[in-house]
Amino acid sequence: QFLYFIGSMRCTTLALAATLATWCAMGAHHRPACRFAPDYTSEQIWSDEAVAKAFLDAHAAWEYDFVNGLGVDPLTQLTYDGHRLDFETGEPLGLPHLFSAPSKESVHVGLLARYLADQAAPEAAPRGNRSQAVFASVSAALATLGTKADSIERFNAEFPGFGGFLPWFAFRNETVDGANVTRVSPISPGWDNRVPALDNGEMFWSAFAVAHVLAEHHPTATTPSGRPLAAAWTTIWQRMVNNSVTVFYAGNGSVRCVTRLSNQSAPVAANTYASDGGCTLDDPYEGELFVDMMTLLVPDALLPAADKALIWERKRGMLQAANLTVADRGAIRNITVQRGFWFSAHEQWKYMLMPYRQSAVNWRVFRNGEAARTWYASVGGRVAGGAAASHAEQPSPGMWASVTSPVTSNADNFDYFSACGIAPVAFQPVQHDDVVTPYSSFPLLLLDDQRAGAAWLHRMILARKGQNRFGTTESLNVTGRGVGSLTTWDSKGTTLLASVGGISDLTARYLGGAAVARFLAQIDEAWTRVFPEAVLPGADLSPQPPAAFVPEYLADYTTCDRASN
Repeated sequence: QFLYFIGSMRCTTLALAATLATWCAMGAHHRPACRFAPDYTSEQIWSDEAVAKAFLDAHAAWEYDFVNGLGVDPLTQLTYDGHRLDFETGEPLGLPHLFSAPSKESVHVGLLARYLADQAAPEAAPRGNRSQAVFASVSAALATLGTKADSIERFNAEFPGFGGFLPWFAFRNETVDGANVTRVSPISPGWDNRVPALDNGEMFWSAFAVAHVLAEHHPTATTPSGRPLAAAWTTIWQRMVNNSVTVFYAGNGSVRCVTRLSNQSAPVAANTYASDGGCTLDDPYEGELFVDMMTLLVPDALLPAADKALIWERKRGMLQAANLTVADRGAIRNITVQRGFWFSAHEQWKYMLMPYRQSAVNWRVFRNGEAARTWYASVGGRVAGGAAASHAEQPSPGMWASVTSPVTSNADNFDYFSACGIAPVAFQPVQHDDVVTPYSSFPLLLLDDQRAGAAWLHRMILARKGQNRFGTTESLNVTGRGVGSLTTWDSKGTTLLASVGGISDLTARYLGGAAVARFLAQIDEAWTRVFPEAVLPGADLSPQPPAAFVPEYLADYTTCDRASN
């Protein structure tokens, strides 16, 4: 059977408009004017925790219409990848991106888990229960999760060959019995018989967390199809655990980055699975989330302990130390960090979802890395480890992460810039460090003190067109001549999930003490091997505040000013 959702594209567009109107009416969340960033200074945010909190509360409130409307298909409650904005007005331009991936589901489901946990125990909510600004009500959040779970289940019924994992998927118009319908299916060509491990590792831990939150706090909730809601989400994550070895394990400690399957319509037992290219998931970045799942939760009967140990052994080569050299009050100093692929902030995704902060050595390295990110972007970054800095502006008014490119008009086509980061501490060449993005601040927002992350987020969205009526904008050129006139989950959802506290505390709680102890033992062993020092070089160097502004050549979006709300 096909996964059909009744409604033509016209109906889908009308439903989206109705959804937005409904959410706005239900919201009743007090929020400042759309263009609130000029009401603050980065210096105020940096120096005053209360001001930083107020700024981040306002930021969360303005992401509401994206999280509950523009970023979600109204009939399936699956995420759209994003939506282009008109370069002048900031209004949605054309259709949404009629495709998405499990990584986008990761942040949406993570936000829902955080919100439901916070509403159930507001006194224990991190970040002052900021997540309450993101959703209209508990019942609305449960309805979203129910429709989403049914959508995923119908996808799995039609495409069992993926083993419960999601490929990149598309929303397609088709005609069935004379009616226009929308179908969710693998992107074709490209993903019709391929599935990624990295994105599914990100989604897995959000599904794991939300299933347990539902079981604890909403055991009687059901999906639209009548299934118990907690059980539906438990099925989603358990199916991934049960099939992970068959679908992704190549043997001898190798986990495939992307798997090619023989028949998407055949069940797992009738399929064959092989590596799509030679890539193995051996990184210490966001791809590690999938390895965490396999080595913590797959029974030894399916993946013996010796294989689990070999998986971690094969990952050692990518975990390296590197030094960023900076100028500190006339002295040349090193900040020791974990070498990045590009040292893009995107590589820190795992810290939102898993309790790495409980590993003292890993958290030392993380803190140094985020301080280094600010030093490189600030005046101190001019030294850049001896490498020639290539920013169009030095110091930089923002920081870097893999992101959609800026444009200068509606006529321009977007590109995707993966190679954004910090060249002196990266494996790969950095090609686009003249492009900054607000979501590069999300790792800083995971620190106990959120002032540094808030100040850098503020400095970037203070730029012209840095805010729109759906919250923050995708990316900015440091010259002030271009902006990524776009909204996406990667850019917006990561910043928001980090701001409201992430879900690492939830995954730790529901994994239980024994599993967390095994996790920490593995992380401690791996990171101590590379970072044996009790005090890392540069540990005394605090994050640096932003020291530059994006030049003001552009006009703000006409629908997001200091009067509109």
